Amino acid sequence: MKKTAPWFFLTSFVALVSTGLLTPSVIRGTILPPDRATTWNPGLMSAGGIPNRTTIFTNLIASTYGNGAQDASAGIQAALDACPAGQVVLLSAGTFTVNNLLLIHSAITLRGAGPGVTILQKTNGARPRISPTQPIDPGAYNPDPQPLVIIGASRWPGPDSTRSQNLTAEGAKGASSIIVQNGSVFAAGKFVLLDELSGASWQPTPTGFPGSAKVWAGDRVAWNMHLPQQEYQDDCDDSDATGP
Repeated sequence: MKKTAPWFFLTSFVALVSTGLLTPSVIRGTILPPDRATTWNPGLMSAGGIPNRTTIFTNLIASTYGNGAQDASAGIQAALDACPAGQVVLLSAGTFTVNNLLLIHSAITLRGAGPGVTILQKTNGARPRISPTQPIDPGAYNPDPQPLVIIGASRWPGPDSTRSQNLTAEGAKGASSIIVQNGSVFAAGKFVLLDELSGASWQPTPTGFPGSAKVWAGDRVAWNMHLPQQEYQDDCDDSDATGP
């Protein structure tokens, strides 16, 4: 069978563009309306990229912790807690066992010696969950969902009405600042979560999900929360027909 040369498709496409049959806006697509689209510049990209921190606060050596033979969680966490803002906790080449999660709760860097050179591990191998209905019982195959590192104050930060603040007005598209009712509760160098109303409600679960439970979901987010509650699965014990 004779194959058409790739250049034929390329020249045909260029011809369509040059004749105006395909305009640039059609080529790149217009899925979002203009008022919902913005320049893609997320996270640290908008602040110049990943900070290039060069001041080493402390260098932790893997052999000090038996090169993985003993738990290094407490030692690493103590270094993270004591590290000044803008400095680095450096992990040497080797293996560190981290059975308790590490919290990076300020503007510091936890850095290894390179990919595949510094290894963070768990004694149990951080086993995954095999199926949604898998029981979690002592003596059984127990999955371990706990992460190794969390950026923030805790794994499960609870609501704090003394710090949570409403915006005085909607954030403007393309803006780099917002106005809150009380900014005195925030401090430089701390992490702030900017959230919005999810518009979620009880929705049917996907095909194949066990039982007839609904899931709390919207067009922005879906939570691991069901009605009625699903044993071993829900992360909220206070949900009912009205929601979480």
